[in-house]
Amino acid sequence: MGLNETVACAVNGLTAGVFSKEEVKESITEFVNKNYFRISEELPVSVFQALHETFGMAFEVHDGKVSKVNFEEV
Repeated sequence: MGLNETVACAVNGLTAGVFSKEEVKESITEFVNKNYFRISEELPVSVFQALHETFGMAFEVHDGKVSKVNFEEV
């Protein structure tokens, strides 16, 4: 299931009263964390440099993993 499907499922569940706001938040956050870190670990440093130069994305890294992304003015 992709991000769009995860969000749609969570929103539908919230609307139907099946999920709480906390469960919806957890579902979406869990999806993003699993996929974001998996992707970031597979990318070479040159890709992060290009993202920074092109889009102003700044990456904070702790223990070899991206822990935070900020957008700076380009």
